[in-house]
Amino acid sequence: MPKVFSLHSGDRKGGGKPAILFAEMVADFGLRGDRHAGRDPLRQVSLFAEEVRRGLEQQGYTVPADFLSANIFTIDLPLDELQPGTVLRIGEAELELTEKRAPCRSITRIDYHLPKLLAGSCGQLARVRRGGIVSAGDTIEILPGSAGDTTGCQP
Repeated sequence: MPKVFSLHSGDRKGGGKPAILFAEMVADFGLRGDRHAGRDPLRQVSLFAEEVRRGLEQQGYTVPADFLSANIFTIDLPLDELQPGTVLRIGEAELELTEKRAPCRSITRIDYHLPKLLAGSCGQLARVRRGGIVSAGDTIEILPGSAGDTTGCQP
C-alpha cells in the first residue's frame, strides 16, 4: 500500500528541506511554512519517490532527502508513471498532480551527474485541492476517476 515515507519543509532558499512529522496542506496555497507555498498555483507541493533516492545511494551517491527540495517522499507508489490530473488523497488532504518535476540545479552540489540520472524520475509537482493535515506514514490513495485511476480502463 502506498504511503508517505517522509515529509520535508524549508523556508529559506538553498537551506534544504529538513524532515518534519506532519504538515498542514492549505488549499490553493501549498504546505504551510514552505518557501514554495503560494508562489505558483500549479507548483505548490513537490513529491519524490523514496525508491529513486535509495537507488541513487545504491549507485554510490550520498543523497540526503533534504537536498532534493521535495516536500513528500512516497513509498510503493508508481509516482513517475502517474499522469497530470491524477488526484491523491493523503491524510486529510487531496493533491492534484500538475506536472513532472525536472531535476533542480541545486542537486549538482551533491554530484554534477545527478540531473542527468534523475531525468524522467524526479517526481511530480502538485496543487492542493483540499487542505488538511498530512503525516509521515499516511496512506496514499489514487482517487477514482482521476487520471491515475486504472480501475475503469477499457480494453
